[in-house]
Amino acid sequence: MRNGLTDRGADCGGKSRHGYDHQTNVSAVTSWSSSGQVTGGMCLRHDALGRLALVGGTTHYATYGDDLTCVQDSDVTQVTARYRYDARNRRVARWLSSTAEWTYFAHGPGGELLSEMKRTGDAAQPWAPEFARDRDQTI
Repeated sequence: MRNGLTDRGADCGGKSRHGYDHQTNVSAVTSWSSSGQVTGGMCLRHDALGRLALVGGTTHYATYGDDLTCVQDSDVTQVTARYRYDARNRRVARWLSSTAEWTYFAHGPGGELLSEMKRTGDAAQPWAPEFARDRDQTI
């Protein structure tokens, strides 16, 4: 580790560097080719409680000498996903750019995930399950 950043080998023979936010959460991952060229970057924005809230591409790359990377939402240039949480710290919704839809999560009293649902736009059946858990089986 150097200046709060780490170098890790990537599968392609290159490296990845990680940047951090004010709460020491990993907030950026930048991949580099073996020749030292940037091949991509991803921002991981966290909310005030340290929960992952926003993921997306960036041009703010983690490099040596950077103390903080991707510390504001405007550092995300292309949103991939957004997440929302309830007062019990459970993830209750996820938006993906690939579908441009929100998926909502229902939890049991113990916090276990019971189902993932999407809105249908149909007043007769407004919700459609994406995933439902019945004991130990996925339906």
